[in-house]
Amino acid sequence: MTLTAELTQRYSGQWNAMTHHTFITQVAERSIALENFNKWLVQDYLYVKGLVGFLGSLIARAPDSLTAPLGAAVGVLGDELTLFEQMARELGAELKGAELSPNCQHYMYFLDSVASRHGFLAGLAVYWAMEKAYLDSWRVVREESSEAAEWQAFVIQWTKPEFAQWVEFIGGEADRLAEGVSEAERELIAGLFLRVIQYECLFWDIAVTDSRWPV
Repeated sequence: MTLTAELTQRYSGQWNAMTHHTFITQVAERSIALENFNKWLVQDYLYVKGLVGFLGSLIARAPDSLTAPLGAAVGVLGDELTLFEQMARELGAELKGAELSPNCQHYMYFLDSVASRHGFLAGLAVYWAMEKAYLDSWRVVREESSEAAEWQAFVIQWTKPEFAQWVEFIGGEADRLAEGVSEAERELIAGLFLRVIQYECLFWDIAVTDSRWPV
């Protein structure tokens, strides 16, 4: 069994809980308060800015065949930041001077740890898991929405065919690189994969719970 198939099968229950988190279902139903949606928007904008550095760490260690594709992904993140800025203006979210929430900051610390402590394959698997999390979650929004919403641009961004093809590509590369690795390495990656699911759920929590610093 390929690495990605093993991971998605092993943690299918947790994955389903993530893709049907309260935030996702409320966005699909258009029942979420705009103020709460904007809390997520601001934090995800900050997160994407941080993700550029994580991708840079992958590029620095990537085999030659993946340097160009991962480099192009940095440009895509730049396009996403532009989209966030546009949507923030349209929805009234304030990006300037925004502070990282605890959940967002902890997720970014996790990525820093992956980049500094683990090899390229583990980092690529984590990156694939994050991208697939958005693909599958926003597909739920698209499939369960009865009509277009104010945030339709986000739905399109993370469910369009080009994004799905990118997720499939990096998953396939992770599978190829995982051929012949030790069982201990696969278990390490499995633990990181589960952590991505957990952090994604915590990230969705930003919109539906009080995620501010306590004092």
